Amino acid sequence: MMTILLLGYLYLPVMIFLAGWVKTWIAVPIILILLCLLFKMYRAYASENIAGGEKKSETYAGKVSVPAFILISLFLAGFCIILGFDGTFLQAGDWYKHNAVLRDLMTKEWPVYYTQKEHTMLVYYIGQYLFPALIGKIAGSFRIAQIAMALWGIIGVLLTYWNLIRILHADTLKKQVKTLLVFLFFCGALPLAQIAVSKIYPSEAGEIGNYHWLLVSGFMMQYRSSTVLLRWVFPQCIVPWICAELFLEHKEKMEYYVLLLLPTLLFGSFSFIGFVFMAIITLGYQLIRKKRVKRIVRQCFSLTNIIPLITLGSVFFFYFWGNISTQKPEYLGFQMQHFGMKYLSVYLIFCFFMFGIYALCVWKENRKNPVFLSAVLLLALIPFFKMGLYNDFVMCVSIPALFLLEIFVTDFLMKHTKDGNEGIRKGILILCLCIGAWYPLCETAENISAKQPGNMSADGYSTLTYFADRDNPDISDDLKYNYYAYDLDQKFFYRNLARKKITE
Repeated sequence: MMTILLLGYLYLPVMIFLAGWVKTWIAVPIILILLCLLFKMYRAYASENIAGGEKKSETYAGKVSVPAFILISLFLAGFCIILGFDGTFLQAGDWYKHNAVLRDLMTKEWPVYYTQKEHTMLVYYIGQYLFPALIGKIAGSFRIAQIAMALWGIIGVLLTYWNLIRILHADTLKKQVKTLLVFLFFCGALPLAQIAVSKIYPSEAGEIGNYHWLLVSGFMMQYRSSTVLLRWVFPQCIVPWICAELFLEHKEKMEYYVLLLLPTLLFGSFSFIGFVFMAIITLGYQLIRKKRVKRIVRQCFSLTNIIPLITLGSVFFFYFWGNISTQKPEYLGFQMQHFGMKYLSVYLIFCFFMFGIYALCVWKENRKNPVFLSAVLLLALIPFFKMGLYNDFVMCVSIPALFLLEIFVTDFLMKHTKDGNEGIRKGILILCLCIGAWYPLCETAENISAKQPGNMSADGYSTLTYFADRDNPDISDDLKYNYYAYDLDQKFFYRNLARKKITE
C-alpha cells in the first residue's frame, strides 16, 4: 500500500501536467504508457519487499501503534503549519513566488501565458502546485487552492516520514521519535563552520549567526536543513525525498531508474541532476563490484528505462528548454567556483562540518553501499560549481544526497554494533546534530513569534505577469529570467507540443 501511495504522489502531478499542458493526441498515449509501466514497476517493487515469505512493509507498519501514528502525524502537520504552509503563520520570502505561481495556475488557462508585454509562457518547477491549483480551479477559490496546497504538502511530508519509519525498521516509539527529530532538524554544523572561517578570514567572512549560508569573500554556499527546506522551498524537496527513499530501497532495480527519477524534473531540475549523478555512480559501482556486466547493461537499456526517457523525458526536455535556452546575464549561468590555494580551507571547512563529519562517523557500516558512496562524492563535488543569483545550484542539487546521508545517520544511531568506537561515534553525531539543529530551531521560533493574523505572502506578487518583461530595468534578473520561456515562436514545446496557443 505504501508503494502505491508513494508512486501516486510522484506521478499524479505528472499526469495532470500532461493532460493540461500537452496536446491531447500526444498526452493520452504517454499517460497510458506510463500507467502500464508504473503497474509493472509497482509489481517489481512489491516483490522485492518480500523477505522470508513476510512482507516487510506490513511487518514494521504493524508495530506503529495507533496513538503514536495519530500524535506524530498531528505533530508533523502542525509543524508544517508553523512553517507557513497554510498562511496562518509567517511565510518565508519564497512564498511570494509560491503563491503567485499557485494563483496563476488556478486563475489562468493551461498552459499559462503572459501577454502584458511580449508573449511568454510559464516554465517552472510546477509539479507540487498542479494538484492544489486544480482543486482551486474546481472550487473557484484561491483560498481553497492555498488550503489544498498545504494539505498536499503535509501529505507528502507524512508519506516521507512514515516510509522512512518502515525503511529504518523503527518498531518502537523511541525509535520513531528519534527518527522524527533527525528528520526535521538534520543539518550540518553550520555554526562551527562559520566560526572556523571567521578565525581564518576575519575581514572577509560573513557574520556568525546567518541561518543559511557560509559566506567568505564572494563564496556563497549552503546545505540546508530539512526544516529550512520545508519553510522556504518545500515544492522542491518533498518529491526528491520520496524518490531518494525509493532509490535507496530499490537500488538493484536499475531497469526502473528512469521511471523513478524522471518525475523530479517537474519539481526541481537541480535535484534531478543530483539523482542522475548518484544513479551513474551506483550503476558503475555495481558493474565493477558484482561483475554482472551483461545483466546490468540489459537492465539499464530495458524498455522500462528507454520508453519513459523517450516519451515523458522528451516532453520535459522541450518544456524546460524554453527557459534554459533563453539568453540570460552571464552571472546567472552555470559557472565553476575556483577556490585556489588561498580559499581551499573554505572548501574543506564547508565539507567537513556540513556533511563530512557525519559521513566519517557512519563510514564503517556503509563503505560498501554504492548509494552512500555516491551521495558523499556528490556532496564533495557540488561546492565547485555555482549557478543563480543565490547559488541555488549548491543548495538544490544537494537535497537528495543530504537526505540519504540523513537516513544512514539515523540508521546508525538506532543500531547497536560490536564496534568498540560505537559510543564515541554516536556521541560525536549527537553533538553535531544538536549544533546543526540550533539555527533551524531559532528560525522556527522566530516564525512562531512573528505570527500575525491572515496570510502574509499571498498578495506579495499576486501574479507573475509583471515580471515577464526583459526590458524593464526595475525588475531583478532572477525574477525576469527564472519563470518564463521568451520568444515563443522559436520554442519547440510551444510550436509542437503545447495543448493551446495564444489566441490574441
